[in-house]
Amino acid sequence: MHQKKDYQRAVIIGGGIAGLLTARVLAVHFSEVIIVEKDLLPEEPIKRKPIPQGNHPHIILSKGLKLLESWFPAITQEMQVNGSQLVDSSNGVKWFFGHQWMSRFKSGINGLVTYRPHFEAHLRQRLLAAYSNVNMIEGFRMEGLLNDKTNNCIIGITGQMIDGRKENINCSLTVDTTGRESKLPQWLNAIGYSAPREKAIELQLGYTSRIYNRLAKFDYDWSAHAVYANFPNTGRGGGITYPITDQWMVTLTGYFGDHAPADDTGFLDFAKSLAKPIIYQLIKDEKPIVNSKVYKIPKIRRRYYEELSDFPGGLAVIGDAVCFFNPLFAQGITVSALCVAELEKFLAKQKKTKQLHIKGHSAELQKKIAACLRTPWHMTNIINYSYPQLKGRRPFFIPMTTWMLKRTIETCATHRSASRIFLEVMHMNAPLNNFLRLSFIFPLLCHSIKYVLKPRKSKLQ
Repeated sequence: MHQKKDYQRAVIIGGGIAGLLTARVLAVHFSEVIIVEKDLLPEEPIKRKPIPQGNHPHIILSKGLKLLESWFPAITQEMQVNGSQLVDSSNGVKWFFGHQWMSRFKSGINGLVTYRPHFEAHLRQRLLAAYSNVNMIEGFRMEGLLNDKTNNCIIGITGQMIDGRKENINCSLTVDTTGRESKLPQWLNAIGYSAPREKAIELQLGYTSRIYNRLAKFDYDWSAHAVYANFPNTGRGGGITYPITDQWMVTLTGYFGDHAPADDTGFLDFAKSLAKPIIYQLIKDEKPIVNSKVYKIPKIRRRYYEELSDFPGGLAVIGDAVCFFNPLFAQGITVSALCVAELEKFLAKQKKTKQLHIKGHSAELQKKIAACLRTPWHMTNIINYSYPQLKGRRPFFIPMTTWMLKRTIETCATHRSASRIFLEVMHMNAPLNNFLRLSFIFPLLCHSIKYVLKPRKSKLQ
């Protein structure tokens, strides 16, 4: 006998990673969960054309892995069998950041380096195999929202099937997980609601990735190698990971249009120009088995749905649809998981207090989702805002926070206790106030005093 659910039907717009995680949580509370997806999904784990970032490595931070394991037990181990790499974020990564090598020690703070087509396909298979009440409708072209103005709530969606048929799907909850190209502001406007305020930061970021056979002739003691751009002096960076068994994915990155070219000479010259030449040395005499794939990100963006006074009931926005981060910092999947966890807690609270009608409570949920975004958004924007090429106004405190971040990185390069705290916050295992711990503050203060007293030109680095 099936356990009685709290709600009848939920609809998730978008069948990507955020949509699949959302469906896993909703499947416990709803009799029926429908995922509508505009694409026809491949049976094999191959890259989907509408997701150009699928050509590039994806990293799931430690907190994201813990949440994934809570929803899909043993998924980390299963992904490793398929070629993904579980990497200690200190010991397993040779990381040049802020003009020095970061300290390496066994931290136990692990991230998963994976190939998106494999990860997405595996999530989908696990979800659909475990929950018979989750259904996916492919080839559904979303056209708008159905609303009940009297009760100020969304009651479903409308769209067109691949054969041209119009289809209305009624539901208690609609969740937008369509990513950075989300048209939710337009859909809300079309039925008389306000669109949210947006904050866009134009970085003109570009990725260029190639795949090589992993080279056994080199002696290396790392699972990933990264040379980060030395902000704000240069926007060039790069890395090597192996999200696929016995294959290296080499990714070169650049800000403000300074991207690695796709051709052999341009790609190698760009790699040679990085602060450390190890990537160039590894690939200079090798031929890629997959040619260069380029992915350009003109801007990152946050939408402030939590500010809307007329945000309708029966609606939630999760993942890149509400906040699209700088992908260089690997926050996207983990932040999406944190937002889904807030949805899970919200539904559990509704059940406990017998408030089983989502209508009227969506604004509260969206505020909780927004709270998950603030720290990662502001922290990485310290680096984004530090670049003089960035157009527009920036917060007045950026020069000081940039200076402090540089001193923090230098401290973490030599102090393991500080480095561990830094990694715990970066992996979203710990709140920002962990930086106030004595084991972090003391070495940072000592290093900063030495830095100030050291003779040099009077200039912020």
